[in-house]
Amino acid sequence: MKKGPAKAGPFLFLGMHETFLEEVLSDLTAQGYDITKCRYVLPSKRSAFFLKRHVQARVSQTILAPDILAIEDFIGEITSLTLAPSIELLMELFHVYQNRLGKALQEDFHSFSKWGQTLLQDFNEIDRYLIPADDILNYLKAIKEIDHWSLQERKTEMVENYLALWSQLYPIYQDFNTQLKSKQKGYQGLIYRDAVDHMDAYLELQDKASPIIFIGFNALNNAESTIIQKILEHGPSEIYWDIDERFLSETYHDAGLFIRQYLKHWPYYTTRSPKGVRSHISPDQQIQITGVPKDIVQIKKLSQQLGELQSAALDHTAVVLAHEVLLSPLLSSLPGTLPDVNITMGLPLQNSQLAHFFNLLLEVKGTQNVKGWPKTLLQRLFSNPYCHSLISKNNAVTLAAYLSFLNTSDAPLVSTKMLLSLGKCPVLFDLVLNESQQTALVLADLLEIIEMLRTTSSLKDQALELEQLFRFYTIFNQIRSYQEAYPFLSSINTLKTLFDQLCQSETLDILGDPVDGLQIMGMLESRVLDYETVFMTSVNEGVLPAGKSNNSFLPFDVKRAYGLPTYKEKDAIYVYHFYRLLQRAKNVHLFYNTEPDTLMGGERSRLISQLLTDARFVGNITHTLATPKVRATTSSPKQVAKTLLLQERLRQLALSGFSPSSLSVYIQNPWEFYQRYVLRLNEPEIAQETIAPNLFGTIIHDILHVLYLPFLGKTLDASAMQEMKDRLSQVILDMFVKHLPDVNLKVGRFLLVHKVITKYLVEFLKWEEQRVATNSITIVALEERYEILLDFPELDFPIKLKGFLDRVEDINGLRCISDYKTGRVTPAEVKISNILESISEANKTKAFQLLCYSLLYSKNHELSAMQGAIYPIKTIRQGLLSLSLNRNTVLTPEDIIAFETQLKTLILEIFNPQFDFAETRLLPL
Repeated sequence: MKKGPAKAGPFLFLGMHETFLEEVLSDLTAQGYDITKCRYVLPSKRSAFFLKRHVQARVSQTILAPDILAIEDFIGEITSLTLAPSIELLMELFHVYQNRLGKALQEDFHSFSKWGQTLLQDFNEIDRYLIPADDILNYLKAIKEIDHWSLQERKTEMVENYLALWSQLYPIYQDFNTQLKSKQKGYQGLIYRDAVDHMDAYLELQDKASPIIFIGFNALNNAESTIIQKILEHGPSEIYWDIDERFLSETYHDAGLFIRQYLKHWPYYTTRSPKGVRSHISPDQQIQITGVPKDIVQIKKLSQQLGELQSAALDHTAVVLAHEVLLSPLLSSLPGTLPDVNITMGLPLQNSQLAHFFNLLLEVKGTQNVKGWPKTLLQRLFSNPYCHSLISKNNAVTLAAYLSFLNTSDAPLVSTKMLLSLGKCPVLFDLVLNESQQTALVLADLLEIIEMLRTTSSLKDQALELEQLFRFYTIFNQIRSYQEAYPFLSSINTLKTLFDQLCQSETLDILGDPVDGLQIMGMLESRVLDYETVFMTSVNEGVLPAGKSNNSFLPFDVKRAYGLPTYKEKDAIYVYHFYRLLQRAKNVHLFYNTEPDTLMGGERSRLISQLLTDARFVGNITHTLATPKVRATTSSPKQVAKTLLLQERLRQLALSGFSPSSLSVYIQNPWEFYQRYVLRLNEPEIAQETIAPNLFGTIIHDILHVLYLPFLGKTLDASAMQEMKDRLSQVILDMFVKHLPDVNLKVGRFLLVHKVITKYLVEFLKWEEQRVATNSITIVALEERYEILLDFPELDFPIKLKGFLDRVEDINGLRCISDYKTGRVTPAEVKISNILESISEANKTKAFQLLCYSLLYSKNHELSAMQGAIYPIKTIRQGLLSLSLNRNTVLTPEDIIAFETQLKTLILEIFNPQFDFAETRLLPL
């Protein structure tokens, strides 16, 4: 190690009190230890780096640097096992699972991976805490035997299969460990248990001239605790805790939960006092707590405060992101005046846009079948900017044609033939939309796509994205090597699972100086380190601490009985880290999200509430709520004047005809009528995960038409209703084939749609059957189109009114004009006190439509009375919703004439140049 007065880390040259690491070195020196001869064990590699700099600052000559190890590396010296990658462990576990349970219960790796990680985590915890595996796993088997859902004495095949896994847990555990040890590999828990087994041999070889110093630990598992205790009892060694004495002495305070247990239960402390326990909190410490709405506003507020700091202060400032997904928005918001920034946590690869793109490609590959791909999936792919980067300028027009076709098509599946009819994009068809389903060929396609993206002009100067491409290139080659070793990795879904698993463990490291400049880190990266100024974000429940999450097959009471950590212990870990950061900091800035609608809960953390009520801090705390400035803006309603050109367009509409639904739109919003019917600007299609509502309604209308058509002109009876019920299943299937010819009704979302429609219509026919039993109902017409011409003296052209009448029937001798509605309809919508309400009230458009249909029918048939009604398909049990005019459900010719007069008023308003098409409708006096 070089000699020199180099900066040792935060605080050293400020003349402030010593950091924790400096305190440790000073105490060791005072006890007569040669700090250059000691071996140091710390919680993390980052803290080891800072300790080296502190040692360097204390020596006056060139020496060999002492051994400074992270705890995992130290335990790795005791055992011959090496840590295997998590994805490799999962595949080894799956291999054992296959061999143990046999072909009958075997599932593919894609399905296994959804729960295999949880099982692996449980094995890891059992070994790290030195729990007898046969005891706890057989206990879990007994619990599952009691808890299974079947109440029958004789178990079904499903129950037998369910219990088979639990009965084989311990044999699987044994085989898994044996297989790993044969390869000199292991997961962390297995390595730790093996290290405990080899401690005696290790201690015999320990060099007592090199004392082992443990620094800054808190939550030790049983294996770590056993190893450290044996070393402490064996020879010259020390352990230093990093905690304020007040947190330790207060038995209710979670910050001292673990260390209190060690002091109470370790034999080592029967004759010794703990080291590193002092009073650190300064009386002039300042804590600023700021509540802001939403995560992004936290970042904006944080960036603003960072910009106000002096450059010298930034070298002793840390930003701790409790919720690490905020790293990307923070990097985008940092002030440009910051001279140096070091990021210790890395950018998660799985959150990158390129990861989403490759996931999309694998999803396209995995969902391909002879009928094509889901439309919404292709929309997402063709809209992705990286897809556009692959396409040459010559093919950009074809890609735009694909998107235009997808945005206007009603087909849920899109075939190769449909796309080729619009032209061919060679890159897409050769590398993405080809028929290859072999994983080796798919990997080759993905690697070629990476090479194309690497050379594309849009990415040539993007250093971050080029680095990401290199990582993905490495990942796909890694998957290729796994395929050679594990034959079961043979499907696209498995390929996607491997990709997701590898992306979760990969980060992009950003180079920086860990000493100079602003330090950005996660909570665990802050261990053992001290800073003068600390900024911490997302101090909310559900984040800090994480709360009651249990990613384990082991029930809570089993964990408590065997001494495994539960959510209480996991929360205590973060409570310790939180207060440890506060101990020596002079300025602390805590931010929390005030909004309760976030996924993480929104409530401020209990840690803030503790600070606000703690007598030691209460005089030093400032608590404020910060909200962004919101400027009130006023906007006038949208409107457009009826120019001569627009009036001509209205005349064309009059000749083609107004439907009751189009006039209903005008009553509700003239501006929408103008856009939809005058300009013909339909709303942009929103990608549907299932069929659109209008298609849902069309299918139900067509099914009812086909069911009732054989009984046109006949009176319904019990035999007719039975015949319709018998035909229902086949008619529903026929209508799905007609409107959705390529969908799979056996699985997925369209199966659910099929079940919903079936349920509605079964209920409808059941209700209709009960009604037929007590009423005389004759079907007069079904789905008939009617048109009439209305001549108004004020206009020099006729107005066509047109519409389809879903059903005309005689109910107990009274003619009824009926309309099917698959949306929500309430009785209030068909009740009006006078005719004027039907054209003046936006919530009475259902009554308006029934009056229009009645007018259309009465112009073609002379009737002395009639009735209008709605069949509410979804809520048919509430009965037929009859049009009620001043509490009378029978319409007379006089009522029809009165309505025609009001309809004239409405139509004249539409054509009146003095009335603009506006968002707010004003009726003429």
